[in-house]
Amino acid sequence: MNRIIAIILLIFLSSCEKNATELEFEKKVMNEIFIDLVDSIFIDMRTMKIPSLHLEKGISDSLKNERINRYRLALDKNEKKRIEIKNETSRIVIAVYDTIETQSVSAGEELIKHNNIDYLFNSKTKKIEYKIDLSKVRKSDKFIFKYYTKFPIGRDIWRTEYPFYLGGVVSFTRIQFDRDRNYGILSAGISYAPLNGGGFVIYIKKDEHDKWIIDEIIQTSIS
Repeated sequence: MNRIIAIILLIFLSSCEKNATELEFEKKVMNEIFIDLVDSIFIDMRTMKIPSLHLEKGISDSLKNERINRYRLALDKNEKKRIEIKNETSRIVIAVYDTIETQSVSAGEELIKHNNIDYLFNSKTKKIEYKIDLSKVRKSDKFIFKYYTKFPIGRDIWRTEYPFYLGGVVSFTRIQFDRDRNYGILSAGISYAPLNGGGFVIYIKKDEHDKWIIDEIIQTSIS
């Protein structure tokens, strides 16, 4: 009986060690590609062009000319602002959800279809969540990353004035890999205001230099 218990314990410890090793590998990949992930889904809302002018049928010429003139002034102001922002050297602050959330096992099926492979790398480990360590993410010339929990709760995050520009709030799920660890899939979300944001599925892969790069991004939701 003691021998059986010892064998079971050995298997359990071996499984825990394997899962820990797999998680450390995944964290390393996430840290390596994190900036690229954020940059691939981020839009600087300050540089968005204003919508095209719509003129109702039947309005007077005077009103039509007035609206056209106002629109041209707005266009000119918008363009000057966009140029000014693009020339800024200050980095954009991004709030990052502290927890890397679990990934649906069905995402593994999408990975199989996308890369024409027929197996997955231990998707059971995806039941574990972990806190991302932003200190291990390489420095970005464009962004400064701060934990979401350091900001006001709920909608107050958008109502608060900061001594910096808060560009958005991002969240990511864990990555599912193929067995050979050459391909991966994860989900991401970004918000710019309470009802302004989007969700994405992101495929990643190793390039010929063993560097992790983004293979394809599919937008799954918009608000």
